[in-house]
Amino acid sequence: MKNPEEMNTIEYMKRSLIWGIVLMITISCQNNPPEGFLILPISEKLAQEMRIKNVFDDRSPVSVDRLRLIRLRYIDFDDQDQEGEIVVLDACAQQVQQIFIELYQKRFALAQVKLLTAYNGSDSLSMLANNTSGHNFRAIAGTERLSLHSYGTAIDINPVNNPLVDIPCEDSLGIAQFEPITGIKYANRMENRLGKTNRQGMAEAAVEVFARNGFYWWGGYWNCPIDYQHFQLSRSVSELLAIMESEEAILFFKILQEYYNDHQQPIEDALEAKIGETVDFKDAYLQDPEGFIQMVGKL
Repeated sequence: MKNPEEMNTIEYMKRSLIWGIVLMITISCQNNPPEGFLILPISEKLAQEMRIKNVFDDRSPVSVDRLRLIRLRYIDFDDQDQEGEIVVLDACAQQVQQIFIELYQKRFALAQVKLLTAYNGSDSLSMLANNTSGHNFRAIAGTERLSLHSYGTAIDINPVNNPLVDIPCEDSLGIAQFEPITGIKYANRMENRLGKTNRQGMAEAAVEVFARNGFYWWGGYWNCPIDYQHFQLSRSVSELLAIMESEEAILFFKILQEYYNDHQQPIEDALEAKIGETVDFKDAYLQDPEGFIQMVGKL
């Protein structure tokens, strides 16, 4: 009879084999997306442009070779086919591609999808243009803390239709500021309203698509501010993916995605229960990479 330690080792080996198969399937699927969808490494030309246009620099938490360019198709607000581009972290690139494939198939309208180089790295200008975007090296507005867009693990969709509503948590006056300001006409979040034309591109219609592809943290769930346009990975997972090797990061994110779809709960909760709420995932991983992966495999 096998002792518990032997059983755990066998179980881990089984899971490792399954994870390896999942990774191979994931990589092979990247080679067969619908026409017009493609994942590419960042070319030297684009990397140089990203530096010149203030979208990337040496302070970035991820190197440029960890980023991926996704070419995609989308339906615009005139119900016409368009082509777009977005940059994200390699670990979640396949899932982001799938998000935009599903949005395209659902005919979810996007105003435009351009790289932040088109706006010299200005998030404000990109929002005013109702531009859907991903990676951009910048701080969170009004702070010195890096935005998760700097990791390539956050996506903003149709910012005018889905504005940031800045409601100070301690403000007793009840004053809300909308960014971009043109987003104030979408303060009412109902897509279908009696006597009015149905509205397109509302983030609420995309929440499920993002969630089942690993982007289950939505700014629409927040209290102050409320950021309807914003979908992201958690900071703890983003920081962990940034220090992992590319292939391991891709595999871990696939596990995260599957865990959420199986349990309808974030893997972060399960990990915190194992290692404690005060321990960073990246620190736990750096202290014992193999042990951390084994622990994840047993969740």
